[in-house]
Amino acid sequence: MPQQPAPRQARDGPARILIVEDEAIVAFVLSECALSMGFEVEVLADGLQAMERLRRGDVDVAILDLGIPGLSGDHLARQAREQDPRLTIVLVAGPPG
Repeated sequence: MPQQPAPRQARDGPARILIVEDEAIVAFVLSECALSMGFEVEVLADGLQAMERLRRGDVDVAILDLGIPGLSGDHLARQAREQDPRLTIVLVAGPPG
């Protein structure tokens, strides 16, 4: 049975959420919702920029749009999971078309 990664260490302050979404209105709504709940929020619109940001290792939750430019959300999620198996990842997708 594969060993489970150790839980993230608790840190002072609010959880850090990275939202990766290229639709401005969707990014706005997600970030406002997270901010209203007291989280620290950063928004990016490009998968490659997001991967660079995630490499710092200080993001607690990544909300990823599947259809972002640069590096798709599913590829970004896989790479982020390999880098940090404890990262909470939420994938979102808009309507097709």
